[in-house]
Amino acid sequence: MCGGIAAFECLDAADYCAFKEGECATIADVAGTCAARPDACTKEYDPVCGCDGVTYGNACSAAAAGVSVASRGECPQAE
Repeated sequence: MCGGIAAFECLDAADYCAFKEGECATIADVAGTCAARPDACTKEYDPVCGCDGVTYGNACSAAAAGVSVASRGECPQAE
């Protein structure tokens, strides 16, 4: 377990705190699971909006960057 109110961090620095889709670390009581970052991803374009507000080509690419998925599709453009 990682994140949550206690803000636990993953023991392995290579891991990241993965949250369920739509649950980002901005919600204080949401806990995630420590997960390994993928070593390789396909180039399939199935865009997702990361919890960091960046659009990734697919969920695997977001995970490789250590970011959980906030929503499917591209992130809204800032005006």
